[in-house]
Amino acid sequence: MSSKIISLVQPNFQQGPKEFNAHYLPYSVGVLWSYVQQFPKIRDNITLDQLIWNRTDVRINVDLLKKSDIIAFSTYVWNKNYNYALAKQLKENNPACIIIFGETKYYFENTQLDGWVLGRPTKKGGVI
Repeated sequence: MSSKIISLVQPNFQQGPKEFNAHYLPYSVGVLWSYVQQFPKIRDNITLDQLIWNRTDVRINVDLLKKSDIIAFSTYVWNKNYNYALAKQLKENNPACIIIFGETKYYFENTQLDGWVLGRPTKKGGVI
């Protein structure tokens, strides 16, 4: 397995007064990254680059994610549109990157996706 760079995306809204600049931290993707570190094949061959947790301008996050081979999104009703817009820009700038969405129950109208996780991990044409 050749070494790959992965980034994880779970953007949230700012919480509380603006002067606090408080955000919920990306628990779902953090737990997943922590879990997979027990597997040597993943730990030795995949490097975490970015952990995107706030909603900055899409162009800023596209620039931050430009080195990633794989970009995994944790998607909910409150960040679905932002994630879809970010995935579209990422694919336009780097068609070779692999985009994977984890969603709770939404339809996958986004053609930028290479795979999704909904129950059992699936990709176009088979299982991840």
